[in-house]
Amino acid sequence: MVELMIAMAVFLVVCGAAISLVNKHTPLFNQQQNQAGLNVSLRNAVAQMQIDVVNAGSGFSIPGITPKMIPIGVMIKNTAGGACYDAATFSYTAGCFDELHIISAAPGVPVGSPISATSCVSTSSSTLNVVPAATLGSTPTQAQLDALSNPFQNGDQILVLATDGTNVTQTALVGLTDGGDDKNGKWVNLQHNPQGTVEANSLLQVGTRAGNPNNQLNGKYCAPNSFVFKLGPEIVYGVDTTDPTNPVLYKQVGGGAKVAIAEQIIGFKVGAMAWNSPTDIYSFNAPAAPPTGYNQDWGVIRSVMISLIGRTQPEPGNNFRNQFDGGPYRIQPMTVVINPRNLSMHD
Repeated sequence: MVELMIAMAVFLVVCGAAISLVNKHTPLFNQQQNQAGLNVSLRNAVAQMQIDVVNAGSGFSIPGITPKMIPIGVMIKNTAGGACYDAATFSYTAGCFDELHIISAAPGVPVGSPISATSCVSTSSSTLNVVPAATLGSTPTQAQLDALSNPFQNGDQILVLATDGTNVTQTALVGLTDGGDDKNGKWVNLQHNPQGTVEANSLLQVGTRAGNPNNQLNGKYCAPNSFVFKLGPEIVYGVDTTDPTNPVLYKQVGGGAKVAIAEQIIGFKVGAMAWNSPTDIYSFNAPAAPPTGYNQDWGVIRSVMISLIGRTQPEPGNNFRNQFDGGPYRIQPMTVVINPRNLSMHD
């Protein structure tokens, strides 16, 4: 009996020590698991953005015509930041995060060139007449006109570009209100007007190279140095702060639903390297201080830098505080520089 009692006492001591050890290490294990999960989440998010950004601007090339390649495809909406973090609730608002927009030309659709009686398209007209760019100066065949007109449908977005022979000087985004219509075997007629369908959040409608918000052209587009592209669905990366305690990085394609890519994102900034920048600095273009060389002119972007910061779930009862924003959670930063093929190879 004595031996049994002694054994039970020893067993209780050993069990107590083991339970105490487990209790101390369980939070550490959970923290490591949470941080590992955060790392994987950020890596997956960055990998998706790398794939899309590398292919930004694909299809904006003009075989046999100068310029050979149109260096556009990435648009960045930088925010001013400021007081967008509430330390009392560990929450973030939309002013903390940038947006990244990626565009490309619809595959398989020939490049068009706008024409009119004077070779310049009116800025107030709701009709855009185009011919296949490769046929400028000659009469297009019916097959060439069909290849250009058939892909255009009501609601499609088209991007009209003016160039100086080398660089993009002016752009307009319009939504079509009718399909492409072959006119007398001479050109293709495209209808657009203020009721045309365009994506409301498209950056093609804001900034220094903006499309006119009334869906008319914002300047004259003249042959032979202006071109018309049908756009593929625009890809948007941003952070949804509907729940400010859980900012969610999302991907949105063509104005569709926002698909969550990563949760608990507390930093998303996008910087740009411009072809005309005097220094090799990736500028984060806060509206209050436009950097030299970029200044929200997405036609000069040649490379982008994406900085992403995620966090583990907040633990208000934990005494730990990080050095980034003083919150009770671990953070994980990740930065990647991406060179889009269509942009970085132009110069």
